[in-house]
Amino acid sequence: ATVRKAQLADRAQTAVTEVLESGAPAPTAASGASAPGEATANLFTCGPEGEPVDLPVEVARYVPITPCRVVDTRQPGAGGAFGNREIRDYAVRGSGSAFAQQGGNAGGCGIPDEALGVEASITAVDPADSGFFRTWPTGQSMPNATFMNFAR
Repeated sequence: ATVRKAQLADRAQTAVTEVLESGAPAPTAASGASAPGEATANLFTCGPEGEPVDLPVEVARYVPITPCRVVDTRQPGAGGAFGNREIRDYAVRGSGSAFAQQGGNAGGCGIPDEALGVEASITAVDPADSGFFRTWPTGQSMPNATFMNFAR
């Protein structure tokens, strides 16, 4: 395999790039991304003889935001500690009073309504027992994998 460099430049929209060997299955993660008008270089691996690779470009939108608390169950009225096997739904996108009610930033965190995913951190503070958290979008099936395991 060889390592090559791809460069994205001078687009009107944010672009996400996936680089894969010709005929290979699509990867589960993007190889690179850049903002409108920004040139971005990224390294990727080709086949053993440096064969040509397909460069599909999926146009997506990335919206950076300032780190913001969406939920804090320690706050009054925010539900308190989770019970065993308890499931709760939380607002993540948009704005409104739901964020204050769940212990988060009163006006929301600026995540657009059309967002398809978020980067999140979850912390278990002083748990009464060992356990785990699973996270998934409302209305979808609960995943088998956990987001975080914690111990007492």
